Amino acid sequence: MKKIFKTVLFTVTISLFFILAGCSKSGDSNTTVNFTKTQLLTKADWIQTGSDTKLTTETVWTDNFARNSACSKDDRIVFRANGTFEINEGPTKCSPSDPQIQETGTWSFAQNETVFFITISGQQSDNFTIVTLTTDLLVFTRTDTYNGITREFKETFRH
Repeated sequence: MKKIFKTVLFTVTISLFFILAGCSKSGDSNTTVNFTKTQLLTKADWIQTGSDTKLTTETVWTDNFARNSACSKDDRIVFRANGTFEINEGPTKCSPSDPQIQETGTWSFAQNETVFFITISGQQSDNFTIVTLTTDLLVFTRTDTYNGITREFKETFRH
């Protein structure tokens, strides 16, 4: 009987080990299991933490985010599951007379959810290539040509 009890206890212990080893930590920021890209994009407000540019002919990125004013670093982008979004001033406005909601528009995925389009207030839309989209990190790029010079922009957001 003692041997059977030890065998059962060992089996239960091993089973628990494998069950717990298969679970992710609650703080695991890269866990995307069971979430659609829409759920990842719309689960919470995004706060910009990086903005970089480079010429498409170069490999080195230039940090532009450090130059942003403190009042703009807490701005939020809110993507909603119904395909709308807003750019929000966040807790700190740069000017008290600024509206809380700066811009509104629509968004949609394209190209197997690797690209998303944003249309701001019915104006021309921009497309953004998703580099990273996890439970707490959004990184996307876009390319723009102005006066014959093509630049790539990389934007980083977190919750």
